[in-house]
Amino acid sequence: MEAGNVALPDGDEQLARTLQESLNARSLPERTLIKCAGCKTEIGQEKFEKFMGDIWHSECIRCRACSQLISKTEAFKDKDRLYHKSCHDRMCHVCFKIISASRHGITPVWNKKYCYSHETDGTHRCCGCGQLEPNDVEYVGLPNDGRDLCLECLEFATMNSVDCQPLYMDVREFFEGLEMEVEQQIPLLLVERDALNEAVEREKNHHHDSLTIGMCLCEAQVIRTVVSKPRTANGRRIRIITEPYQVERHWHVTAILVLYGLPRLFTGSILAHELMHAWLRLNGYKGLEPEVEEGICQVMAHKWLESELLTGSSSSSFSEFERKLAEFHIRLIEKNPSRVYGGGFRAAKAAVNRYGLRHTLEHIKRAGDLP
Repeated sequence: MEAGNVALPDGDEQLARTLQESLNARSLPERTLIKCAGCKTEIGQEKFEKFMGDIWHSECIRCRACSQLISKTEAFKDKDRLYHKSCHDRMCHVCFKIISASRHGITPVWNKKYCYSHETDGTHRCCGCGQLEPNDVEYVGLPNDGRDLCLECLEFATMNSVDCQPLYMDVREFFEGLEMEVEQQIPLLLVERDALNEAVEREKNHHHDSLTIGMCLCEAQVIRTVVSKPRTANGRRIRIITEPYQVERHWHVTAILVLYGLPRLFTGSILAHELMHAWLRLNGYKGLEPEVEEGICQVMAHKWLESELLTGSSSSSFSEFERKLAEFHIRLIEKNPSRVYGGGFRAAKAAVNRYGLRHTLEHIKRAGDLP
């Protein structure tokens, strides 16, 4: 449609009037500029249309994937970009190219297709939601450890120990609601990757995965105990023999460490996992196999995410992005391929579903294994 003929197809006369006034007032220093939703340049004497709620140059109404013009019946809009519906279903959301059915992956929960090549070509992946970032989308690089964070996750990120305290209290209250109060006041520290890696080297109390995101630092009281009575032989005194002995019922949890810069829901699930390690230590659970201990700790992380998803779904402040983020991390726990964290979780979850959490914990303490 010609700019001079301001009657738009859908009869939006006010919009047409604004456009016309913009064109007629070019010489004025303060004028209302209307820009094309596609190319982001000012609407001039070119043909323009109102299309899917925005004003476009007619030539800009093209599919982002195949570059062909789109009609209203074929159009699909995704984050201000236009596509043919059929093209969007077959498109890589990173490079916006059509990909074959056998050469793509799909990000869990987000259901976004991507070319397999983007897993190894340096494409940025958000450490919070796991999504590969499109080439033209901004992201934040977290200092000192090479992680990237998308702008949506950045909005909910926990960046320091002070700001994380309310979340920490929420997780502790979640434990109290399950009659599993952690009586010791354990310091919480949000740290960089290097600090976690250094702690892994020192901490030997429980299993750690190849990519550590949290840790419960514990220590046990060590005493010297007499193992033979003093004796004398030929008038000479024989020395008392001692040996080290760990009193595991006197465990002390020194701190919980969590990787900084992760979204609230991800951070909370890590806190639930590590707080469960603390609860086990402080309540006399000892000598557990990694699959058993990490499995029951993952159950607590999973239960906390489920509770957040349940309560958040009834809150107007809980966004669609947060809902999907919770579902994403629930799925990661459920589908984890690790023998310890994944297999351990599935076995512990099955036991809790069958016998209940309390009975399962009592059996673990008594037998050192799952019921």
